[in-house]
Amino acid sequence: MAAMWVKHSKTWPSGWTCRICAFLAVAVTIQQQSGGNLAEILAGLAKVIRARFRLFRRVKAITAEAKWSGKFLSGFPIMALIVINLGDPHYYDEVRDNEMFIPACIAVGLFLVANLLVMRVLTNIKV
Repeated sequence: MAAMWVKHSKTWPSGWTCRICAFLAVAVTIQQQSGGNLAEILAGLAKVIRARFRLFRRVKAITAEAKWSGKFLSGFPIMALIVINLGDPHYYDEVRDNEMFIPACIAVGLFLVANLLVMRVLTNIKV
């Protein structure tokens, strides 16, 4: 039984082993103090753990789309810039001489990095 516990605990999300042990300790303590059927308590605990795993997988699937959307929205302007420069190298010649060109490029780069960070924070959901 202990070997199976260790084997499966490696596939659990980080921090879950301690939580599951805490649930088990509370269930056994309640059963010890109040009496009752330990098998029923452990069956209920197993249902709770399975429900948490289902919720974790669902949250992971839902946030995966938002993570890739953030990466795409940050990478697309850079890819578009590369494709435009390869297609017509003189496309930006008229605006490169403007004194606001370099500050505008820096601002766009900062906004792209901020987009990545904000999307990472928004999709970092703890279950």
